[in-house]
Amino acid sequence: MPASTLGPDLPQGDRLFYAFGVGYKIGKVTIDIAGMYVYQKDRTVSNFRVEGGNPVGQNGTWSANGWAAGMDIGYKF
Repeated sequence: MPASTLGPDLPQGDRLFYAFGVGYKIGKVTIDIAGMYVYQKDRTVSNFRVEGGNPVGQNGTWSANGWAAGMDIGYKF
């Protein structure tokens, strides 16, 4: 994402994704568990300016991270 349009509502930066999962089968039942961690490196932008008398853009440093998890239980007939 170009620095001229970057803002805190969508702080795009370099990201690293780490995913893992495991599955078990017990007779006719399967259980799967998965997770993912997303780390976004800091990104500093100075794109504040005035256009037509209106302030546009923002200056700042943004970073983010997040977790996602899921589980599935299945039964084979």
